[in-house]
Amino acid sequence: MEQLREHALGEAPSRFLAAGYVVVAPTFASRRHDPLTDAALQDCLAVVAWVKTLPGVDASSVVVWGDSGGGSLALELAGEIELAAVAAQEPATVLFTGMFSKENLGGDPPFDEKRGQAIMAEPRRYYTPELEARTRAKVQKIACPVLIAHGDVHPINKINHEIVIPELRRAGKTLEVIAYPGEKHGFSTRGTPDAQLKFFRDTDAFFRKFLPTQPAQPAQPAQPA
Repeated sequence: MEQLREHALGEAPSRFLAAGYVVVAPTFASRRHDPLTDAALQDCLAVVAWVKTLPGVDASSVVVWGDSGGGSLALELAGEIELAAVAAQEPATVLFTGMFSKENLGGDPPFDEKRGQAIMAEPRRYYTPELEARTRAKVQKIACPVLIAHGDVHPINKINHEIVIPELRRAGKTLEVIAYPGEKHGFSTRGTPDAQLKFFRDTDAFFRKFLPTQPAQPAQPAQPA
């Protein structure tokens, strides 16, 4: 709960809140013991469905932003439920593509990023024809515009640049890709102040292009005379 509270009160969520968005910071099932379980996705689908019922929320104007594993989930959600747009900051698409499997990782759980370094370094070794077909089917289901924001430090970018971004373009999806040179993984919330501010401005501008109902500040109560 403390980690969730810290994230919800961070600079990026606070900027979205100040810009007039309803902001929800969800938690979801762990994938450390089974990286390809759909439990986390089901949790996030339930959160999105609940958000659409909130007072003051236009159900057709819900957007999702996720970092790393959350970015992979954002891409999954874009193919499973109606959204206005999604933004993924260096999405951990070893998950989306299915390469981050128990078989490829080896050994016993829990699994973490360090166990997947070899996969990220040489993704083509692990991207079998079966996983390619699976990935293309998931990409084809994506029904909303996608923003991918990336730095140039983390090895996950190799998979995104060589596989995921080309597949999104091949499928004709509405896609915007923005680079943040020199920024490390997680820069949207843990990067330099300039990168965090730029990420918010870029993502806000991207979302607003596709939102039927624009974010708006609530009316201020009238002051007594």
